[in-house]
Amino acid sequence: MMNRKRESLTVTFVKTKSKGKIVVQCCLLIGLVLAACETTDKGAAEFGWIIRDKNRGNSCCAWEGIHPIYSLKGVRLCWAAVSGNTQSGTCMPMHEVDFACHLGFGLTPFMIDPGKQSFWVEPVCSDGNPPDKRLYDVPASIVRDVVASRAVSLDVLQITVDPCACRHVQADDQEDLVCQPPAEGISLSCTQ
Repeated sequence: MMNRKRESLTVTFVKTKSKGKIVVQCCLLIGLVLAACETTDKGAAEFGWIIRDKNRGNSCCAWEGIHPIYSLKGVRLCWAAVSGNTQSGTCMPMHEVDFACHLGFGLTPFMIDPGKQSFWVEPVCSDGNPPDKRLYDVPASIVRDVVASRAVSLDVLQITVDPCACRHVQADDQEDLVCQPPAEGISLSCTQ
């Protein structure tokens, strides 16, 4: 029964396409498969995130009533090789990747060295810098064993941020702008 089905699919395929086109398409398909099987000596990391208002629990990257310059631009994933008790620290170039805040999911390129790596996240303001650490909370660093040609999963991480966490950002034409969160109990709506 299975052979008949396969034969009928082959016959239908041959009847609708010329043999020359079939050969070209098979070669292209084989090339794509071989390219997809290429290996690398580095690993990758994937994770999701949820941004929460530190005071009210809304899920936002930007809040209504607060100037857009104070919005979160993104989420930065950082990593470092685990050595001794050191499991997190300062993000270093070539050991960090920024993702747009509103995406809620990120996958790094295959650029992470194999072995035990510590991963941590931080929000990123419109100027490319993180806010003051007192104005946001992130999960503790996560240690994963990175394997070449594979992506490790960091699950979904919750980041809680004060709506005015990026108040240090000042545009040239907005020097007098002050970020003022609403009074306690007044809910902010998300704009993103």
